[in-house]
Amino acid sequence: MGIFDFFNSKKKIIEVSKKRLKELNKLWDEKYPEEWWFPKLIICEDGTRRYSSSTDWGIVKCCINGEPNLSIGSGQATCSCKTVEVIKITFEGQFETTTDGLTNLPRKKYLPYNKQIKTSMIYNRNGERLNTKQIKKIWKKAAKEKQEYNDLESEIKKLKDIIGYESVKDQKPYIRYNNKPPKFRDLRFINDSCFDESGNGFTGLIDDIEFVNGSKLKDESSGNEIKVGKLIKDRKFGSEFKNVKALISYIEANKKIIIKVVVYENWGGWYQLKNSKLPQSKIDKDIYDSNGDLALSLKIENGEQIVEFGEGYDVNYDFKKNLIEGKFYIWGIGVIIKEKILSMLYEYTEEKDEDTLEDFFNYYVFCNEVEEALESFNITEFEIGKGSGYVSSYADIGVDDISWCVGDNISNFRMELVIN
Repeated sequence: MGIFDFFNSKKKIIEVSKKRLKELNKLWDEKYPEEWWFPKLIICEDGTRRYSSSTDWGIVKCCINGEPNLSIGSGQATCSCKTVEVIKITFEGQFETTTDGLTNLPRKKYLPYNKQIKTSMIYNRNGERLNTKQIKKIWKKAAKEKQEYNDLESEIKKLKDIIGYESVKDQKPYIRYNNKPPKFRDLRFINDSCFDESGNGFTGLIDDIEFVNGSKLKDESSGNEIKVGKLIKDRKFGSEFKNVKALISYIEANKKIIIKVVVYENWGGWYQLKNSKLPQSKIDKDIYDSNGDLALSLKIENGEQIVEFGEGYDVNYDFKKNLIEGKFYIWGIGVIIKEKILSMLYEYTEEKDEDTLEDFFNYYVFCNEVEEALESFNITEFEIGKGSGYVSSYADIGVDDISWCVGDNISNFRMELVIN
């Protein structure tokens, strides 16, 4: 290539970049007009007027940077954020040990939780106080909107750099600090819910109040919180009983129990982790789902990774995150009314001679899909998540660390009754 060809090529790149920049600037003005940036005044459910900025992505917080988020004229209302100290936190697997890969010595599999827990309140743009399911939904929506904003802003900056409007090369160097390993995991109370530091709903006991995937268990008749008063290690599984009749007898004899239906599927395939900091490695491969439909077509052209999506598989895929091949699982859990499960158990014993819990589930469930299976028991309020690895114990239910996945083969589908 001669020098004139080089300059002509560069000129063509700049012309194409200018055209694309014009399109993106128009899109930016449409998505984020001047009025979009103005703070909105929200009258919250507690009667306090609070501000919501555009970059809060629809989440109205009770405080900002430790200061109460209050508008002028809100009177003496104060932020409810504080740190509380609890006495006891119990969770499944807290006494499990594993072998350290470096020292070959046994160590705790899970870090303990910090008993100092921060509390806060959040609302939506209508000022409504949110429950656990609504909090998770608004977080997911906010994360998607923020990602779209950052992607568009990043592409505009790159085009401006190519054209010469501004340079993004003079960036501060990346400095890596070797922080001390943490001694605790943090929890936080938001409204009436409890989440860990990654935004997963907490499952376990806090001062004898039981949480399931972030939500406090409540008595169905009174709406009051249920003080369980016993450790998680005392819980029973339906599969532990000799037969269905023994299970019925136990449920009938214990009035103050909570029964949950747990469903999970173990899969092999590809996934991305929510908190992944590893960049995407270059892959040349076509990836298909369990139906044989194309999910991803990965090509390497001129040293660049090109990705084409099958229908629906672009949702939540992150080009900046590493794509991992391996095992993962999809789980679901929901509380079933005691009278409802007894009625179903009675009906089953009248109709069938088989006497195992697995046969009972097969009688009512005609699918291997988590949500449909829970709905087969008329459970409408439930939690669903995806975890990396393989379900080895009930402690794995509740892990929700996967942001995107495609399964090419399902190894097993299981259901269980968990009784507290």
